[in-house]
Amino acid sequence: MGRSLYLSNIHNLLWLCDLGRWEDRTAGLIDKDWKMSPANAGLFLQMLADSESVLEANLKKVKPAKGGTKAKVDKYFHDKYKRLKAFLQGAIDRKEDIQCSI
Repeated sequence: MGRSLYLSNIHNLLWLCDLGRWEDRTAGLIDKDWKMSPANAGLFLQMLADSESVLEANLKKVKPAKGGTKAKVDKYFHDKYKRLKAFLQGAIDRKEDIQCSI
């Protein structure tokens, strides 16, 4: 069994990538049992790569919370983006399904 991807944990990142309407954007990537195959993980990875410029443009509009800094906000989302890509690539490399949930 593969690892799990909790969509609610990446929702804010998906919105910044203009992929926030998960159901609309990923129709067909997740099966009826909420599993994403390695092939579909590759498609999702490509969707993320295609949205990198959108992510950067939207990050410019994000304001830090009180007491925070813009640098910390940018680092948070860049790190989250890198972890998501590594997670997807790992499933592809291991040829494992990803169990998805909301």
